Amino acid sequence: MSVPPNDLALVRLALVAFSPRLADRWKDWALNIDGTEVVFAVAQESEHQTEILVQAAVPLKYPPKGSGGEVFLPEKERVVAERAIEFAANLVAVGQGRRRHISSPWPPAVLVSAGDAGRRWLATQTSLRRGRLKREIRTKDTIDLPETVLQQLGDRADGLSLMVEALGQRSAMGRFREFVRLFERAFRCPPKRLADPVAAFLHSRFGYDRSELVGWFETMRDPATHADARNEFLLEADVRPVTDRMEQAAYDVLVNKASWRSPDAERRERWCPTSGSFNANGGMFIQQHTTPTTDGLLLDEWGVWPMALAHGVFKTRPSHWWPQVDPRSSDSEGFEIRIVAERDLR
Repeated sequence: MSVPPNDLALVRLALVAFSPRLADRWKDWALNIDGTEVVFAVAQESEHQTEILVQAAVPLKYPPKGSGGEVFLPEKERVVAERAIEFAANLVAVGQGRRRHISSPWPPAVLVSAGDAGRRWLATQTSLRRGRLKREIRTKDTIDLPETVLQQLGDRADGLSLMVEALGQRSAMGRFREFVRLFERAFRCPPKRLADPVAAFLHSRFGYDRSELVGWFETMRDPATHADARNEFLLEADVRPVTDRMEQAAYDVLVNKASWRSPDAERRERWCPTSGSFNANGGMFIQQHTTPTTDGLLLDEWGVWPMALAHGVFKTRPSHWWPQVDPRSSDSEGFEIRIVAERDLR
């Protein structure tokens, strides 16, 4: 592979939907954020929403690596571009009092060149290495607790209230925080002491282990809740992958914990879902002879934003984008589904 020139830039692409519609002055906005050029352009508009194509271009300080004509997308510059897109989208959302939703088009990122040397070099390369799209598949059990079970929840009205708060949240971050509060309440423990008693309580059929729970209660909880003296804090994309697993665990705790407001792990088997996840990697179980609802979310290859494949695919790319085609645009990660007998869920 020949040595690439120093006039290349990484361009991260995003579709940002603002609702209600934006004022006209924001539809072709541009700004520079610490050397990253962010440009807005209207992608489509309806009566109630404006969708903006946002491009964030980060100059490459060092030539991109590659092998055999395949160029590797630099991670550091990609993350810088994503932060710039989020910052610009947040500025407009706050400045206009709008809701905003970010998704990735296809392609989610390209390379461009500011000079002839870069264009000539790109013309000699064959492809940009694309990772597999991230697939989040959820099998959602229809919650239908028998009245006899509901009658046994009278000693945990606080837990019911916290579960209602969690289920009513529209954002993954809101759900995450309320689920943490439910676990705190159930086990009468602060977050940093929750991992061990919750791990001891949860049924082995769900595949929870201590490291997963430490991730929720110790690694993620503080930066998802506070933004004071620390340099880093978490946003919705950071907690979204864990909230469905947290909901499944929260139902198990709410219904099956024998001693409410106690750190002990004693169980009372009152209810078991007929479908759900059996590990943190997306593996699902479905009870034999049941028909649960299954849905999915396809994320970009970095797991940052959902893919906007319904209307966000560039059939014709601007001539300065490289590459002009991608051979694996529909490749995605696999997942596992287990069909289990009812007796194996007890």
